[in-house]
Amino acid sequence: MAGARNRLGGNTVLLGELLRAFATEHAHCAARIDALLRDQRPATAAAELHRLKSAARIIGAQALAQAAEALESDIRHGRLVDSTAFARVLADAVSVIGTQVTVGHDHGVSDRPDANRS
Repeated sequence: MAGARNRLGGNTVLLGELLRAFATEHAHCAARIDALLRDQRPATAAAELHRLKSAARIIGAQALAQAAEALESDIRHGRLVDSTAFARVLADAVSVIGTQVTVGHDHGVSDRPDANRS
């Protein structure tokens, strides 16, 4: 997440706010995607994944962005969809974000290099 901090001009408070907002908005995305697919709404599921992918890239969660992109591609191309890997990567990212926000709650995110990895 050091790249995200750099893109924000080193503003760790703003980064902390973005991370909290990301976790709040996207923590249950995997369940929403599954529900949309069960309801035969693949275009809406793909659009939600596209938004998540963009947000993940902004905060530096590259593994999550790649998982969202792969699932979005599968959905858009009508391939058999298994969201298990995506759900796992999402849960891991939200957990790391929670740690980031907790560790650096007084100053945005921690300045410890090992605490800001995505």
